Amino acid sequence: MTEEEKKVLLDIGSLYKELLNEPYGKWNGRHKEEPSAYSYCRNAESLKNQVYELFNTFHPDYLSENQLGDFSHTCDKEVKNVEHIYERAIKRNAAKMRHTEFLQAIHNANKQIKSDLYSVFSKIKEIPK
Repeated sequence: MTEEEKKVLLDIGSLYKELLNEPYGKWNGRHKEEPSAYSYCRNAESLKNQVYELFNTFHPDYLSENQLGDFSHTCDKEVKNVEHIYERAIKRNAAKMRHTEFLQAIHNANKQIKSDLYSVFSKIKEIPK
């Protein structure tokens, strides 16, 4: 494994951690920003780009075309579903349940991403710190 491949793998790991932390919001200076589907989708798109870069540049044996296709489908469907549910949750008179559905959709999408990229995350764990 080359240093460049390790760097891409570590970038993938950090982007995935950002996706996992999105339901908790972010600190911006003095106040906490609420979770946002738009930043979640932006991070998921960055993750998708990094995974494609890994696949196209290094052709790793631990990432198959089927896994890449499953991950692409997850990004196209599950992540877009997060955005759709978020848009319903931020409406003026939306019930608290809509926000809960939004957080659950993030959780489901993260779970599916982890499943799709399990071999990549296993390889990331093997990298010495």
